[in-house]
Amino acid sequence: MFVTVYITVADYWKLKKDSVLKFYSRPDIYEKYFTQCMLPEIGMIKVTDVSASDLERAVRNMLSSGNSKYKVSMMCALIRKLFHQAASDRLVNEDISNGLKPIVVDKSEKRIFSHEQEVKLLRAFQLTKYPELYTLCMFTGLQFSSLLECQINDYSKDNKTLTISRRANQYYAKARNAKANVRTVPLSKISCKLVEVAINKQREKNKNFPDHESNFIFTDIYNNRLQRIYPEDYKLIRESSGIYDFYLIDLMSNFGINALKYKVNPIVLKRYYGYKTDYNVNLFALACHNNMKDIQASDDYYRELAK
Repeated sequence: MFVTVYITVADYWKLKKDSVLKFYSRPDIYEKYFTQCMLPEIGMIKVTDVSASDLERAVRNMLSSGNSKYKVSMMCALIRKLFHQAASDRLVNEDISNGLKPIVVDKSEKRIFSHEQEVKLLRAFQLTKYPELYTLCMFTGLQFSSLLECQINDYSKDNKTLTISRRANQYYAKARNAKANVRTVPLSKISCKLVEVAINKQREKNKNFPDHESNFIFTDIYNNRLQRIYPEDYKLIRESSGIYDFYLIDLMSNFGINALKYKVNPIVLKRYYGYKTDYNVNLFALACHNNMKDIQASDDYYRELAK
């Protein structure tokens, strides 16, 4: 394959990916993400025809599809490397990717939603394929991937509890021949109702797909266990709520910060989430403290205005 002015981004990527990825410890992961996320956006465009706005649009679409900031940051770095190479080959101008703003990834940042934002999100959830699942994430603060692992027998209607098994620990448990981290969490009445609605839907699916019966609470239309949020659902939630930087992980921190605001014991919260260390609970506490100071400052400001 030769480098010419007619070469597409997809072909140019095949030609240059080894040199672009050679300094990464896991080049296979980076290649996979670039193939999945970037090539559908700009892969069929000739390298010489790609504009800065094409690159910006591709990044915006990645964010609106629910990709993490970390992944988008990773893709921006690859774009810059690829088009720096293209500039060296005199196919594009050196500054074509300079307009891409760096994506700041701060894992310590914990988010809380306002009451109005929570209402908008709840309304947006009802427009998705799995409203009970997303609503349950908000009402329980439980990790999305953990809820996807739950089976019908994990729910106890009498005790109003749900048994959670951490998937990451299950993997290591097999390697170390040890038990996975399993915990039973209490559910509120409204959360119980959401689980029961989801279970009833699953039982209806089992009737319609007797050859593919599933014991998981949340499955797709073909009775396959859900693996992740659908990109179209992410886009729908963001557009309907107007919260364009929404991530499912935000629902965990929103629940945790609110729990501390209502004086829940941090040790109890740590056990509820199944955390091994105090790190995340401490971040919830920090975000709660900062939020309360902001509210107090706002209250004082408007009190002064009202005088």
